[in-house]
Amino acid sequence: ECCAANEATFRVPDVSGLTLTEEVIVPEWGPWTCRMFTALDLKQVCAELEKSHRVQVSDDAGRYLCNFILAKSLRQCEIWNESATRETICDSQDARQTPSKRFAFFLHVPPFAKIGETEQRAFVNDLIQALTSQLKD
Repeated sequence: ECCAANEATFRVPDVSGLTLTEEVIVPEWGPWTCRMFTALDLKQVCAELEKSHRVQVSDDAGRYLCNFILAKSLRQCEIWNESATRETICDSQDARQTPSKRFAFFLHVPPFAKIGETEQRAFVNDLIQALTSQLKD
């Protein structure tokens, strides 16, 4: 998933019994109709992964827990990245360093009955390599 909608609609109650309809997840983003995108180039990552896996980028995580988790994660990255650019990190020789930027995305994983564990492990390894390669650039 490359983006989160700022809307929580839980037609089915979550484990605590909560149901929501068009509730704003992150007030700082504005109304529930807003969406936030990851800063990662998931199309590039997907292109690399398509060489050996069936994979696609989606821009709709639904409006239930997957979307809620992604929205909260993207917001936490925003907070971290804003904070990190304001602060100065120094090493033992007092040289200025640029803090690491944080990123988030959501990965839907099928049950092992659909795609076996061995294939999924290989996919996760390839995903980590593709993300690492992108972040080095």
